[in-house]
Amino acid sequence: MIAITVDSEGTVWVGSNDGLSTLKKTNGHYASTTVKSPLEQNLRNKYIQVIFEDKAKNLWIGTVAGLYAYHPATKRITAYYQNKSNAGSLDHINCIVQIKNGNICVGTSFGGLSIFDNKSRKFKTYSEKDGLPNGNVLGIIEDEENNLWISTDKGLSKLVTKTGKFINYTKSDGLAGNDFNIRSFFKDSKGELFFGGYDGLTAFYPSQIDINRNVAPITFTELKLFDQPVAVNAPDGLLKEDIKSTKQIIFKHDNNNFTLDFALLNYIKPEKNSYRYILKGHSKDWIKTDVPSVTYTDLPAGNYTFMVTGNNNDGNPGSKAATLKITVLPPFWATWWAYLIYLAFFSGLLFLIVRYLFVRALLKRTEDIQKMKLNFFTYVAHEIRTPLTLILGPLENLSKQYQTDTELNRQIIPIKNNANRLMRLITELMDFRKAETGHLTLHVTEDNIVDFVNEIFISFSHLAQTNGIQYEFVHEQENISLFFDKRQLEKVLFNLLSNAFKFCDRAAKSLFLYWKWRMK
Repeated sequence: MIAITVDSEGTVWVGSNDGLSTLKKTNGHYASTTVKSPLEQNLRNKYIQVIFEDKAKNLWIGTVAGLYAYHPATKRITAYYQNKSNAGSLDHINCIVQIKNGNICVGTSFGGLSIFDNKSRKFKTYSEKDGLPNGNVLGIIEDEENNLWISTDKGLSKLVTKTGKFINYTKSDGLAGNDFNIRSFFKDSKGELFFGGYDGLTAFYPSQIDINRNVAPITFTELKLFDQPVAVNAPDGLLKEDIKSTKQIIFKHDNNNFTLDFALLNYIKPEKNSYRYILKGHSKDWIKTDVPSVTYTDLPAGNYTFMVTGNNNDGNPGSKAATLKITVLPPFWATWWAYLIYLAFFSGLLFLIVRYLFVRALLKRTEDIQKMKLNFFTYVAHEIRTPLTLILGPLENLSKQYQTDTELNRQIIPIKNNANRLMRLITELMDFRKAETGHLTLHVTEDNIVDFVNEIFISFSHLAQTNGIQYEFVHEQENISLFFDKRQLEKVLFNLLSNAFKFCDRAAKSLFLYWKWRMK
């Protein structure tokens, strides 16, 4: 058996790890054996921890998997199970008591204290984040001032019902020990409270316990950089005066690993002082701690405000929060002027890229226009080539027909030669188009270079005669065989002689075409 209670009707309710049983009176006598209760069928888990009857004769049954309330008047059972989405959920029931206002207080194993409001029919749960020293509630007693005294396995706690705040007590306050036994609590007729623990029995009158209501100031006591104390006016230049009077600290980007020590100036059991701190700009929530020190590592560059408050040994808050402004400077590559340089660099790079694209587009446009021009001239050259061919045919016939007429033949030959020259220029224009498109090829043949040059020499004889220039072709051999492209070499020689006549010394009145062949 784990739990046993007698209800207002005299029925004995027995709870065990095997279920719920009853022992009823018959003719003023109890039966010799217990009988399984029909209520057991409504229990999800049969491991019963606590059985308690309230003032309204409702029977509360606490198990390791939920809380049940049996209402004899209606023969109905209300179940309360563990549910993380439900703030009033219950599990692993340790103790159940009813306080003066009729509410039901339930202590759970690591689930904190839950108070059932008979009017709203809802639970209000208190846990470690609300101030409990531990979530394993082992016993609950209401004192004469309607405050709740709660035993845990980390000391004793007083819930001031008017404020909802907790005052925690440990062995240093006079307790026999910090670890109490489950359901080992009692209040006598004089108002004295008794709590049993592993280290003995703790008994006291709540009204005789003094409360420390002193409002103590809180201050900073030391600054450490990389776990080394920082002195005033040290080479690092962090502290110009004592940390107690310092309002702002500026850290370099590589000195952002620091520790701040602080203290609540309460000297009554100072080991029980508690603190709350926040670094605004870095975190959004206040952090509770019993250690008067905080360390920050790799804090990003920026401006922060550190604030810390403290509560004394009885949980009463100290004076206003101690405040310290903290600035972490960025590295040089993350400063505003560095970003300005980056902006200028990328702007310049963007300008060069845009300019390159613009120039390339302009060159492509120029190239396209040049191609259009070449295409136009090539088309015109094709159109001129046809009538020129028709002119060369009759000239060839006239040259043959009047070959014996020296004077007439002398007039016809220059016309014929210049017509041929015009044909070659048209061909040259077409060859230039081929060279531009990469389709020009050399047509090399073996021939007498002297005869070839002589033909070109004769083409300029009329021009030399007209300008009164002595014009001669001097060569040492009559026959020199070479491999060459007649058309391309003809262009070279025609350009050479044209420039020679153009820049010929008019005073000298002489021009010689000298050809010398040397074998290697």
